[in-house]
Amino acid sequence: MLSGDEKFINKHYLDYTKKIFLEYFGQNIFLKKEECSNEAAGMGFYRLNYEYSKYQIVFEYERLRFTIRIKWKDAVSNFFSQHKELSNGLKEEDIKKSISILKNDIDNGCLDFFRISKKGEIKKIEGALIDESKI
Repeated sequence: MLSGDEKFINKHYLDYTKKIFLEYFGQNIFLKKEECSNEAAGMGFYRLNYEYSKYQIVFEYERLRFTIRIKWKDAVSNFFSQHKELSNGLKEEDIKKSISILKNDIDNGCLDFFRISKKGEIKKIEGALIDESKI
């Protein structure tokens, strides 16, 4: 993590990402935790943990790429495994497009969630279970 007087090298993209989440999700999304570091091979690293409705959204950037994971209870959805057509490079247009599609996927129940058993078996969670779940 950063020392008190050290400036984060990718502050522009960190601030931009937070701005775009607010733009698409509005006041209904809550930033629960923010982490950043200049360590990752001199390219910087940041992670934003959000809560939105019944989901936890983790946006993570490291080594010129970002990932988006969505958690629901003990199930996980990997956003980019469902959207292989999207680029996840550290560009404003990639960040904005991905967050826009993420919001649309959540609103329309289009995310696939999976649980991993203790034996390492992967099981898909049916969308109806998520839709009927109460917070």
